[in-house]
Amino acid sequence: MLGWLSTQYNYQTDWTHGNRNTISDASRAVLEMINQPVEITAYVTDDTALRQRIRERLKRFQRHKSDIRLHFVNPDLDPHRAQEAGVS
Repeated sequence: MLGWLSTQYNYQTDWTHGNRNTISDASRAVLEMINQPVEITAYVTDDTALRQRIRERLKRFQRHKSDIRLHFVNPDLDPHRAQEAGVS
């Protein structure tokens, strides 16, 4: 019975100290006002751990707005694109 219920309903709660895994009401309100997909480009090296931390942080926002997309650009390998975006 519990297995079936888990496929029918989605419930999440944040028991971390200070609700670290929850976004604020103000952030949720801003996300609700955005009527189109959001594209985010992160200019970081190929540091796997750093990229994973960025993905994990973004997941909190994607729970409320599923059409947020993340792209990575390595500024060392694509300096022209980084310069065009004003990244130094």
